[in-house]
Order: sequence, then C-alpha cells, then structure tokens
Amino acid sequence: MKSKSKAIETEPAAKWVSRRWWNKEFDLMTSGGDKLASLTVDGFRATAKIGDREFRIQKRNWPPTDTEEGAVTIREAATGKVVARFAFADGQGAYHAEISGNLFWVGWVRWWRREWAWTDTHDEAVLSTRRRWSGLEVRLAAKADPDTWKMLALLHLAVLEVSRPWFRT
Repeated sequence: MKSKSKAIETEPAAKWVSRRWWNKEFDLMTSGGDKLASLTVDGFRATAKIGDREFRIQKRNWPPTDTEEGAVTIREAATGKVVARFAFADGQGAYHAEISGNLFWVGWVRWWRREWAWTDTHDEAVLSTRRRWSGLEVRLAAKADPDTWKMLALLHLAVLEVSRPWFRT
C-alpha cells in the first residue's frame, strides 16, 4: 500500500454518521444537514441509496486466493450491473477501485489520524477521509465530480463496514 503525502486540506464536504450507535445504518450528511446517501449493513452484504438510485453491496472471495483477489462490489439494485468494485490487493500491495471504468487508488495520508486519500490515474487527490468518533469525514478536491465522489465515499464506508474485521482504519 502506498502512502499519500498530501491530504485535501478543506473543510469536510460531508460526513458519514450512524443513525443509532448500536446498528449499522449510516447517512452521508452535508454540513447543512442535507442527506446525500445512505448505507445499511447486514453482515457481509449491504444496501445503499444515492439520490433515487438503489444499490446492493457484497463482499466476495475473502480471504483472497492465489487466483482471485478479495473484492467488494456495488451493483445497481434494479439491473445487477456492477457500478463500482474495490479490490483488496492488485499483486503489488495497492488497494484500488474501479468506478464506471475509471481507476482510483487509496492510500494512507496519516495513519495515526486514520486519514486516507483516494487518487485518480494522474495521482491527483479526488477525495480524502478521516475517521473520527463523530463519524467518517469526507473532504473533496475542487474538481471532484459529484457522482464519482459520492460513489467513492460510499465504497470507502462499505469496505470498512462490510469487510470487518479484516480492513479497518
């Protein structure tokens, strides 16, 4: 896993918050209180909603075998089409995601602060997250595409929650 030396230093654009501390239901909220997305986890599966689009999330092949890598996939609920996929390793120790044909990599910025950054193929930061007691903060690059960053934020939390205890920040 590679380290990212540069975090996105802006105010959090949104934060994943738990609806209740004892269950696995989360909402992606803006600082103004608008709900952008939701995630409900049930074991190694989850359901999510971004706007009016519904998704099914599932973890596969864990632990990874010699022939297949472990992955978390997000599928459209209506069609079953894969819209995002997170791979636990690419053979070189890098964690990556594919969203609508675009590749993104995740690496730590400051591991002691549980801060991670997602970068694109040009090694430019798109989104960074920081886990706090109050929730998972999401910071954005100025040019971040709204659909892409919401899906990356959803994928990040889904990997953390669906894959426990193997992948934690």
